[in-house]
Amino acid sequence: MNSPRRIGIFANLHKPKVWEEVPKYLRWIADRDIEIVIDEAIAKIEKIDGLEYIPLTEAAKRVDLILSFGGDGTLLRCVNEVGNSETPILGINLGSLGYLAELSITELYRHTDTILNCDIPIENRLLLRAIKKDSENKPLLALNDFVFDRGDHSRTIRIRTSIDGIYLNTYTADGIILSTPTGSTGYSLSAGGPILEPTLDALIINPICPHTLAHRPVVVRGDRKLTIETDPGFTANVMVDGEYVDTLEYGQTMEISRAPFAAKLVNFTGKLFYQVLREKLRWGEDSRHPEREN
Repeated sequence: MNSPRRIGIFANLHKPKVWEEVPKYLRWIADRDIEIVIDEAIAKIEKIDGLEYIPLTEAAKRVDLILSFGGDGTLLRCVNEVGNSETPILGINLGSLGYLAELSITELYRHTDTILNCDIPIENRLLLRAIKKDSENKPLLALNDFVFDRGDHSRTIRIRTSIDGIYLNTYTADGIILSTPTGSTGYSLSAGGPILEPTLDALIINPICPHTLAHRPVVVRGDRKLTIETDPGFTANVMVDGEYVDTLEYGQTMEISRAPFAAKLVNFTGKLFYQVLREKLRWGEDSRHPEREN
């Protein structure tokens, strides 16, 4: 991506550090020769004279780059708001563990001039799109995963799954995760799924605590269309990137496929995915014998 001249700002107002760090950064960057467009919700913190505050969905159509302040969850919401604008996003991590948020706030100050004056490498990440048949609801987007689970019910549910219209299996389980490669290090990993390189064109079908041990995670091509429905007497909560959005009743069908556009994430540090894995999962460390660590 060429040097950005118009920057959008998005933030998670539920993080206390955002209330301190975002206004400070905006005042610091305001005197540079760039256009800054800010998500209107940030005006609740502080409204700085001379800066424009509009909904992020509108800002995404006007800017070259969006800075997302918060963590991985914030970046996931930012991707959903940006939608088919395909505006590149750089995550600023104000939390702890994070696979998606590239820079700390300290690193952002140090690298802002580089960001504004150099070509920035970006990665295209597969997005999933879900459409409930015979529903007027708009399509749902997920960068990490769609989860269909039993919610507050104590018993397992039965979920019928097809691929490209061909029946695959009916899972008796606590639920099922349909994950992108980006989401493979999230809930799917905790549920025993494989780790995929995030730029792969593939999908993971991963049952949650299946009643039958033969029901294992399956990886399919990214251009496959998955169909989800429940058996009679069962309902499933629908979660998108960790947030509840809908309920799937018996007789309703949800179709999940690759979105016709991608999420564009800035890979500013240039770290390989395997380097990030080693750091986040603490591979190569031996707490019993530190002298053996690589």
